[in-house]
Amino acid sequence: MTSRMGKRVLTCVFLAGPLIAGEAPAAPLQHWLAVSNTASSITGDVQFSPATIVFANHAGLKLTPAGRAEGLTWADSLKNQAVQLYKVEGAQNPRLLNDNYLCGSKTQPTFLSVLVHGNDIYLTAFSGEGVPTLKDYASRICAGFSYALK
Repeated sequence: MTSRMGKRVLTCVFLAGPLIAGEAPAAPLQHWLAVSNTASSITGDVQFSPATIVFANHAGLKLTPAGRAEGLTWADSLKNQAVQLYKVEGAQNPRLLNDNYLCGSKTQPTFLSVLVHGNDIYLTAFSGEGVPTLKDYASRICAGFSYALK
């Protein structure tokens, strides 16, 4: 290997090292202001990124992006809009504001959908196994919240 080629390989390994090691930079948190009564009384304002959602009481959920889908939202007037789905990782059901839970004290949230419409954000929480589909999403909705992008 020539020294010039060796420098290029070394530079590529150096620059890609953090990505290979799984240390990709975290996405910045967005601040969402609670708008709906349910959001104000259960979650409060939230901080959101594709890897986490942190509620007003500092409890949070770890998330993994799970693809895009159309219509999986509690907001009936926006059923034709695409949403981003997130899988809730692990058995998480943190206590939120006023002794509330995202889906109730005995129901664990398993997926969240996020629909951004202008500055409005619609968060839908789902329970149950597997990715929600158009066939089963309505029976799996356990909560719906609306926010405004700060």
